[in-house]
Formats: sequence, C-alpha cells, structure tokens
Amino acid sequence: MRQLYLSILISILLAALTHNYSYGQRGEGVNWATPVLFSANKIVFRSDKITAECNNCKCYEIRTSSGITGLFVSGEGTFKIASKSMSDKTESCMMRFNPKEFEKYVQITGRTSIKDEQFKNDADATLKKIFGHCYHSGMDALIPTKGEYALDMYSEKYGDLLASFSNKEDIVFSFSYKKKY
Repeated sequence: MRQLYLSILISILLAALTHNYSYGQRGEGVNWATPVLFSANKIVFRSDKITAECNNCKCYEIRTSSGITGLFVSGEGTFKIASKSMSDKTESCMMRFNPKEFEKYVQITGRTSIKDEQFKNDADATLKKIFGHCYHSGMDALIPTKGEYALDMYSEKYGDLLASFSNKEDIVFSFSYKKKY
C-alpha cells in the first residue's frame, strides 16, 4: 500500500513539474515607456527557415532585463518562407527571438537613433494588437528557448501572418484568414 501512495505522489509531482515548466514561465517586463527607436538602411532576419528584409525602415526594440528579445520593423519589406513556398511584400514585421541569439539572426546596416513620436505611437498601437500572438504573458515577454523564434508580418496576400519556428514544430498561421499553412 505504501508503494501505491509513493507511486501516486511521484506521478502528481511529475505532472506538476511538467505543468510548471510548460506554463509556469514568468514573463519579463518590456520597456514600453521609453523604447530604443532607430532608422536603418536595411534590417535582415535570416534563418534556415525564413528570411525577412526591410529597406529604409524604422525600428522599435522590444527589450527586457534579458536584453533585446524582439524588434518591430516598419518600412519596405519582403519575406520568404522556403518550406511553405510563401513570399510576399510586407510593411511591418514583429520579430521575436532569444536575446542571446539577436546577432545570430538579425543584421542591421545604416543604424541611426531617432526620436519619432508618431512612429512610437503607431508601433505601440500595433504591438498592443499583435504582441500577444507569440511568446507573451499579457504585455510581458516570455523569452524563447534558444533556436526558437517567430515573425508576425502583415501581407496583402496572407493578412496578419505568424511564422513561428521551434525544434518541435513550425507553425505558419494567418490570423486574418484563420488559416494554417
């Protein structure tokens, strides 16, 4: 009987640990009040699964105590998801990644600090709508595990499109059309 109780207790503890690991990650506060804003000649996000480029763009850093965990980019952009044979133009893109992999995925050329209240306000309004699409706890940021990242883009062809990549699963979903690709 004692072994039965011990077995049940171990099962409950394992279930609790798994639940806490999967759902218990606490979000980190994002500096929404005074984000770093800059313009760039070009910003490129490149991995073996997706490429997104923006020329003549403005950028809003999504920063937590762990570092830069994302960017919101607005400008003349394009993206390509090779595995889905998808590509299109985009005017805005939110990129989310582990801060330790910022330089692995993102290249910025011609960076210049800016003070642009209109861009900040527009970016804040857009991020209030799309930040909750990935790696979030309300308006706090969950930090993606190394190798995990997501891009949320607006495209004429696909609408509000989320492309999320991890070691376990790749998801490409249009929030506008409620369609998984």
